[in-house]
Amino acid sequence: RIGIAVSNDGGVTWRVTDSIAYMRASMIGLQRRPTVFKSNDGSLVCSYEDQKVGDAMPRVYVTRTTAENEPWSTPIAVVRGDQAAMQDFSSMASSGDGRLAIAFIGDDPALSGRQVYVVLSKDYGRSWSDPLQVNSISWKGSACECCMTSVAYSRSGVLGVAFRANRNNVRDIHVAFSTNNGVS
Repeated sequence: RIGIAVSNDGGVTWRVTDSIAYMRASMIGLQRRPTVFKSNDGSLVCSYEDQKVGDAMPRVYVTRTTAENEPWSTPIAVVRGDQAAMQDFSSMASSGDGRLAIAFIGDDPALSGRQVYVVLSKDYGRSWSDPLQVNSISWKGSACECCMTSVAYSRSGVLGVAFRANRNNVRDIHVAFSTNNGVS
């Protein structure tokens, strides 16, 4: 289960919700953790990933609520399909105005090694774009298969995704920027 604690008075008091989502199997720890953002409309969005169970690969899920005291939605997979590609080491960012981005390390059978992807929402996490590969333009190598991604929006709306690369076993940090909300 994933729970949440919310404070509206600077941490003096807390309201705890014991369970906002259930997972097939936990992936919390080892650089993996739920991420929660509050948007300017008062909605809360939580992203998390589960682990491989049998033939079902790890997936990133989102659950949301329209207000702190309202019920949480049934979790949805941000990458759709019966057997979506593996998704691991996810991170989420919010622009505050309904735009959300989730970056993750993914597996594409057509490509060698792991790649970095981002999915985008323009409606406070109700729906999500198809995955966009971040490390695809003039870039050779793959993403480090065991390192966390980081994603953030700047105040001017620039989307940045940081990840650790695996280029001939050299593990350097790279950052990709998009000025058009992930279109390129």
